[in-house]
Amino acid sequence: MLTITRQLIMELEQNTSRESVWYETMLHMIIKYGNIEDAHALYHCFITHPEDWDYINLLEGLCKLGDRELGLELYRWAFTEGRLRVGLPGDILTACSYLGVQEAVGSLLHYALDDSKSWEWQTRACLGLLQLQLDDKEAAILRRTIEETMGQSLFNEFLPALSSQVADASLIPKLYHWGEQQASIDCNAGLVLGIALYGPEYREWIRQILWSPYWEAHDTGTGTCVWMYRAMSHVGLTFTDLIDDVRHTLTDTEDRQRMEYQLDVLYQMLCEKLQYRRLSLSVLHPNQETAEEIYHALYHWSTPDYDDSIIGLIIKRLGMDYCGLQDFYNLRTRLEMRIAHDMETIYLLSQHNQV
Repeated sequence: MLTITRQLIMELEQNTSRESVWYETMLHMIIKYGNIEDAHALYHCFITHPEDWDYINLLEGLCKLGDRELGLELYRWAFTEGRLRVGLPGDILTACSYLGVQEAVGSLLHYALDDSKSWEWQTRACLGLLQLQLDDKEAAILRRTIEETMGQSLFNEFLPALSSQVADASLIPKLYHWGEQQASIDCNAGLVLGIALYGPEYREWIRQILWSPYWEAHDTGTGTCVWMYRAMSHVGLTFTDLIDDVRHTLTDTEDRQRMEYQLDVLYQMLCEKLQYRRLSLSVLHPNQETAEEIYHALYHWSTPDYDDSIIGLIIKRLGMDYCGLQDFYNLRTRLEMRIAHDMETIYLLSQHNQV
C-alpha cells in the first residue's frame, strides 16, 4: 500500500479539517500510482463514514483501482433485498456498476425509473446502467420509457443517455431535435452523452451540438459542460479539431456573435481538460492530448513576424477590448504550469525507475 494512502486515511480518521481539495489531490495521486491493495484500504475507510462527503469521494479510488470482487463486497454491504440501505449515498449505485457488478442491474433499473427519487439518485442509477449489460426485457422497458419521455422539456435528465443500449443509431436525429428544439438546457446533458455513446462515427453530431447556441453545451451552471467535454473526448473530437474550427471562424466570417460564442465554448472545454474532475464512466474514452500539444495549437506563431496564434487572431478580429481576451492569456499561463508539472513528473519517475 502507498504511504500516501495511509496518510489520507489517517488524516480522515483524525478529522484534520483540511480543505477538500487537499484530500482530492491525495486521492488523485493514489489513483495514479496505487493498486488493488490501496483500493481495499479505501473501501474499509469509506464504510466507517459512508455519509461524509470526504469519505464518499474515496469511492473513486475503489472504482479506478478495484475489481469485480471488491465491487461485489461493496454491493453486499450496501444493499438489502435489492435496495440501498437507508442513509447510504447514491454514489454507490455508480460505483458498483463501474466495478462490473452485473447483479445490481435490477436495483439500478428500479432507482432509474422511480420518479419519487431525487435527480441525483436517478442520475446515479442511469449512469450505472450505462456500464452494465441489459437483457431484452430490461432494454424494452427503458426503450419504451425513453420514447414516452421524448419531446418533454423537463425529464429524467440521464435517461436518454441509455439510448445506444436500447435502440440503433436511427434514433440520433430525434435525440438531436429533442435537445435543440424542445429540452430545457437544464436537462440536455444526458442527450449529449446519449448521442456520443453511439460511437466515433457520429462525431459530427457532437461537433454540431458543441457549436450550436441552442444547446449551450458549455454551460457551467447546468453542468452540461462536464458531459460535453466527456462526449467530445469519447467520439475522438480533439482540441486540435476545435481550435481549427475556431481559427476558420475568426478568419472567414464577419459574424462577431458566432466568433465570441465559439471562443467561449473552446475556453470552457479547455478548462474542463485542465480541471481535475471526479469519476467518469468506464465506457467512455478519455482525451489523450497533452498540455504541450494543446499549447502549440493555441499559441504557436507560424512565422516570427506575424502573430497568428489564437490571441493574435482575437486581437485582430475582435479587438483589445474583447471581454474574453484575458481568459486566453490566463489559459496560456495555466498550460505553461501544467507543462512544467508534467515535465517534472516524467523526470522524477525516470529517476525512480533507475533506482
